[in-house]
Amino acid sequence: MQVKLLAHASDNNTTSGPAFKALFPNGLDPEVRPLGVAQVAAATTLREGLDTQPAAAKVKEQAVAGFDKALSALSAAIDAREAAETALRGDCHQASF
Repeated sequence: MQVKLLAHASDNNTTSGPAFKALFPNGLDPEVRPLGVAQVAAATTLREGLDTQPAAAKVKEQAVAGFDKALSALSAAIDAREAAETALRGDCHQASF
């Protein structure tokens, strides 16, 4: 996670510090464990933290463009997957009649 590394660099500390605590108040699990739609929600919450946490200002400067691009790609991929699954269920349902 680039944001985690940037937070540690901003804090000049490899374990914790103001930027890391502001962005990851509950540690990394809430950001790294979710899958699918929950992963997009977790990333969106982290992105909001970049905007609202003063301690993370240096991290935001370095990460926001790449983060936004990755979040957009992830969201589009999840949307496409859900659309494909919906279409597949519809095709299977029609084929059973």
